[in-house]
Amino acid sequence: MKMIFTVFFLMLMGGIILPAEEKSPAELVKQLGDQKYELRQNAMDELKKSGFKARDDVRKALSSDDPEVKERARELWKSLKWMVFENAGQDIYQSVSKMANRDADVEIWGNLYRVYGCDIIYIIMEMRSDKKLSDAGIRGFKYLLEKSDLAELSAKISGCKVESTRMELVKFIKSVMPENMNTELSVKMLKLLKQFWLYEDAVEFGKAAWISWKNDKLIAETAEAVRLGMMGKEIWEHCIREIEDERDKSSREILAAFYISLAGELDRKDKIKEVLGAIGGKIEDKSTLQRVCEILLKNGQYEELMKLAADRKEGIFIYMRIIVLSRTGKSKEAEEGWKNILATEYTEEELFTLGEFISEKGKDRLSEQIWWKIIELGKGKKDSIYVINALLRAAPYLEERGEYGKAADMLERVMKSSKEIGGFYFSSKVAGEDAEKSLRKKLEDLRKKEKEKGRGAEKEESTLETTIE
Repeated sequence: MKMIFTVFFLMLMGGIILPAEEKSPAELVKQLGDQKYELRQNAMDELKKSGFKARDDVRKALSSDDPEVKERARELWKSLKWMVFENAGQDIYQSVSKMANRDADVEIWGNLYRVYGCDIIYIIMEMRSDKKLSDAGIRGFKYLLEKSDLAELSAKISGCKVESTRMELVKFIKSVMPENMNTELSVKMLKLLKQFWLYEDAVEFGKAAWISWKNDKLIAETAEAVRLGMMGKEIWEHCIREIEDERDKSSREILAAFYISLAGELDRKDKIKEVLGAIGGKIEDKSTLQRVCEILLKNGQYEELMKLAADRKEGIFIYMRIIVLSRTGKSKEAEEGWKNILATEYTEEELFTLGEFISEKGKDRLSEQIWWKIIELGKGKKDSIYVINALLRAAPYLEERGEYGKAADMLERVMKSSKEIGGFYFSSKVAGEDAEKSLRKKLEDLRKKEKEKGRGAEKEESTLETTIE
C-alpha cells in the first residue's frame, strides 16, 4: 500500500513519465499545426524517422489548408519523396541531391545499389516526374539493368505487394527505350519485357534497338517475342503499312531492312519478297543494302539478291554475286568476277570491308589477297588504320609458311604505326584487353621461331659439309 502511494506521489510530482501512446503518421501530421512549437518539432522528427510509412500522409499534407502544416510537410517531403520502399534511408535524399553531376551518377547509383539492390527501381521510377532528375533516372535504370540479375529484377517488380505500384512499375519498363544502351543491355531489356508477357512492347523495343545497333542478337530476341505473342499474322500486315507510310527514304530502307531481318529469322521468305516490293525492290544506302543482301544470300534467295545488287559496283556486292554464280554452277563467271575485283581500284576502306566479309565466310585464302592489295595500296604513304589492320591479318599467313622474320617485321610495323596514330585500334577479332602486350608477346614468339629456324639451317649445312668431306 505504501509502495502504491509512493508511485502515485512521484507521478503527481513529475518524477516518473509513463511512455506515451505511439501516434500514427496521420496523427503526427495533424500535430504539425499544433500551437506548441515543441510538439510541432517533435512531430517533424517522428515523421522523418517513420520514413516510408509516413510518406503518403505527408504527401497529402502538401495540399493542407493549414499554412503551418503545409510548410512543414514541404520540408519533410524533400527527403520522404525518395523513401519509396520500406527500408529506404535518409541517405537516398542525400545521394539524389548530388545527381546534378552526370559524371558522378554512376558512382552514386553504384553506392545505392550496393545498399538497396533492386529496390532502387522505385527511386528510378520516382524520377520520371522530376524534370531535373529524369535523365539521371534513365542512367540509373541502365546501371540497374547492367548490374542486376534479370530474375531478381523481374521478381522485385512482380512481387510488389501494392497492385497500383506494381502496375506503375510495369508501365515504367514499357516506357523504356534503347537510347544510351548498347546491344547487350538492349538484349537484356528484351528478355525482361518478355518475362512480363509484353510481347508487342518487346517487338517495338527490338525494332528501335536494332535500328540503333544493327545486331543479330536483337533480331533473334525480337523474333522470339513474335513467336511467343503469336503475332505472326498481324505483324506483317502492320509492317507493310508502316513502311509505306514512312516518307523519309533512308528511314524507309532501314525499316524495311529490320523487317527483312525479322522475316529471315522467322523463316518467312515470302514476307521478304513482300517487304522488298513495298520499297520498290531497290535500296540505295550501302550498309542497309549489304545487310539485306546477306540475308538473301543466307536464305538462298539468289534471284532477289542478283536483282537488288545488279547495278552496284562496290567490291562487296560484286563478291556476293560471285558467291551466287559459284553456288549456281557458273564457276567460270565467278572466276572472272574475282579477277575483276583484284584488278579494280577500290579505296582502302572498301577493300577492308570486303576482306572482313570474305573472312567471315571462311574464305581465308581469298581474303589474304585483299590484305596484300590494301598493303600495296598504302605503299609510299603513312600507314592508315586499314593498312595497319591488313598488316596484322597478313602476318599469320607468313607465319604459316614459315616466314617468321617477315611476319615479325610486319608486327613491328603495326606497333610503330599504331603509336604514330595515337593508339591501338584493331578490330575485335584480333584485339585483346591489352593489344600492345599481346602483340609484344607474339613478336617475341616469332623472333624465337626465326632464331630456331636459323640454327636448324646452320646444323643442316654443317652436316652436309661433314658428309662431303
